[in-house]
Formats: sequence, structure tokens, C-alpha cells
Amino acid sequence: MNTIILAAAFGKNYELGTESGAPLWNLPDEYNRFRESIRSFPIIIGRKSFDVIRQPLEGSLNIVVTHRNDYNGHGALVVHSIEEAIAAAKPAEKIYIIGGGDIFKMAMDFADRMEISRIDKAFTGANAFFPRFSTEKWKLISTQRHEIDERHAYAFDFEVWERIYNKS
Repeated sequence: MNTIILAAAFGKNYELGTESGAPLWNLPDEYNRFRESIRSFPIIIGRKSFDVIRQPLEGSLNIVVTHRNDYNGHGALVVHSIEEAIAAAKPAEKIYIIGGGDIFKMAMDFADRMEISRIDKAFTGANAFFPRFSTEKWKLISTQRHEIDERHAYAFDFEVWERIYNKS
């Protein structure tokens, strides 16, 4: 049995970033935690987000979801649906879905868990957003605060959410 995890960082208005890939923030501790959590597990990423990083992340099976039939994944596995991506990632213990906004929307119904960093700042210029979710369907399991310091211009909360499954 595997666990499908949405992993994201976003601002107060659920903003993830821009299509150009221009970073909205620089939070080294948040990024390092993210990299360590996904290491050695399959990651699913949308084409636009993959085009920003330009190469597969080391130590993980990289699966790119795109509608383009002629897309060169530059070493990543290329698939054409979120269902195909999840099937390709099995039988891994954990599967991480790392964005962008459209991929998160497509994957929301498949996810068992969310590992998210909520940044205490609203960012202008964003055109990619994390989907809003209901606390009737998701339960907050843990939260860890990171305050502003010499390396972090913004405070953020790292939250772990788990899907609430009906037992009927």
C-alpha cells in the first residue's frame, strides 16, 4: 500500500509561483526539508514546473505529466495523465506530487496526505495556486513553526494533513 502525498509551499492566498519560474521566496530550511522528504521516492511533476527546474531531481524517479506527445523529459519518465503517473510510481511506499497548480488540482482526489508550508506573506504576481481544500475532508495532524531569521525573510508553518476517510 502506498501513500500519495501532495508536497507544496504557498503564500497566504495559496499562491505557488509563476509560470516563468521566477521564485517568490527564498526559504532555505523549507526547501531543504522538502528535498530530504522526497529523496528516494518517486515524484510526479507537471511539465511547466519541470521546465523550470530543467532536469530530473537526483535520487528520485521523476515522472512528468504533459499533454504533449513529443515532449523530451530529459531523463524523466513522460506520461500523459495523473492516473498514468501514479501507476508508474507504484509500488513505492510513498509517492510525492510536487506541482504545479494544475497537477495539484488533478491529484487532490488521489492524495492521502499533504505536507505543506504556509508562508506568512501574500505574494503578488503569482499565476499558479494550490487548490483550496476542506477541513471536512482533511485533518491537521501536525504543525511546526519557523520564524523569521537571518536566512528567512518570512515566517512559515510546516503542516501535515491527512485525508479523512469515511468508515461507512
